[in-house]
Amino acid sequence: MKIGICAGHGGKDPGAVYGGLIEKNLNLKVALKLKELLKLADIDYFMVRESDVFISLNDMTNILNKQKLDLIVDIHHNAGKGDGYDLFYSIYGNEGANFSKLLAVEFEKNGQNKHYIGVKKASDGRDYFYMIRGTVAPCIIGEYAFLDNDRDNDIVDSEGDLINEARAYAKAICKFAGKAFVDFNTSEKNDSSNNSSDDLYFVQVGAFTNKDNATKLANDLKAKGFKSYIKK
Repeated sequence: MKIGICAGHGGKDPGAVYGGLIEKNLNLKVALKLKELLKLADIDYFMVRESDVFISLNDMTNILNKQKLDLIVDIHHNAGKGDGYDLFYSIYGNEGANFSKLLAVEFEKNGQNKHYIGVKKASDGRDYFYMIRGTVAPCIIGEYAFLDNDRDNDIVDSEGDLINEARAYAKAICKFAGKAFVDFNTSEKNDSSNNSSDDLYFVQVGAFTNKDNATKLANDLKAKGFKSYIKK
């Protein structure tokens, strides 16, 4: 199993920009963390870009098509005042449709809600997105969050948030490949392909009379990769 990892946009093409967040940078950070997680899970991969460079869609698809890939994930973040994640796959379905279902589950476990999952057709009936129609291997485009939506913005505005997003991609890929997911800083493999438990266990790490102190701790936890909530 070999996975193609694409960090959308780059170089002169910033993608969506809002409130200090630049899409090309978010895409690359998530892609690089995903690469590390696939290494831990012993899944072969190929990354199109690992720095802030511009690669045209034509060149990108040509590069990918020279690899023997089983799946391509094209990582993006959205804009347009929507709410939630979008997942696009080919009109021909194939494994892209199957993988999108796995990825949707992991996105929702992160607390993100669905905006759209499915295909997008051009006026001539072909796949609308060049990345999807121009690649040999099944390709999905993941738009994890709308940067110009305050709620969505809040789940991609820290290093910890982006690590959680990369984990979602990695967990779905592990299920797709029949491999065990291995997280950062752990030697134990968690078999995501066979774990059917939906139980959640919560740990409280602080209680404060001053909300500013609670906010600081929540931000510190997010920066370390933990989801955190403030509840009165």
